[in-house]
Amino acid sequence: MVDGDTIDVTFPDGSTDTVRLLGVDTPETYSGNKANEYGSITDTACLDRWGDLATGFAVEALDGQAVELVMDDAAGDRGFFDRLLAYIVVDGQDFNAQLVKQGYARVYTEGTSGREADYLRLEGVAQAEGAGLWDCGTAAQPIPPTSTSVAPSQSASPACHPSYEGACLDPNAVDYDCRGGSGNGPLYTGRVRVVGPDVFRLDGDGDGIGCE
Repeated sequence: MVDGDTIDVTFPDGSTDTVRLLGVDTPETYSGNKANEYGSITDTACLDRWGDLATGFAVEALDGQAVELVMDDAAGDRGFFDRLLAYIVVDGQDFNAQLVKQGYARVYTEGTSGREADYLRLEGVAQAEGAGLWDCGTAAQPIPPTSTSVAPSQSASPACHPSYEGACLDPNAVDYDCRGGSGNGPLYTGRVRVVGPDVFRLDGDGDGIGCE
């Protein structure tokens, strides 16, 4: 893995190559991000954080997995740095689209992609919802109170896990599941938005909402 939009792959014959994901652009992790590169966002520290989260999301979804590379005749096989240009399909899902949908990436309109129009529609929804990095341009919102959002033992937690919004999940917890209860069993949570690597595996359908 290189970062959120660039990955190393090994082919069945043992050869390796680097793939630049077509049509998307995640915040930089090896160099500084720039103001206004992602719409009107000027909070580059926030973008730096989302660059790390995008990389973590990609590692969790792709590391060690069999993936399909889908090329695009409109873009050609390789880019400026001689990297393969492709869409990544894993478990039948367009991973590039998931990056945009969940707010880990913007649409890379500076390049050529046959899926640009579809990705722009996903980006519009992500922006409207303030998903992922698109929340960098807005003031942080308080977590709404809910009677089923966390287990009673969570109330003393000193910090909330950065991958989840809408409930304060303990970053040191062993696990959570989506079952309610009296609090005597496994830790549980109510509906929660997944905005980073889903370490507690709450978002089974990958739509960005856990325990729905």
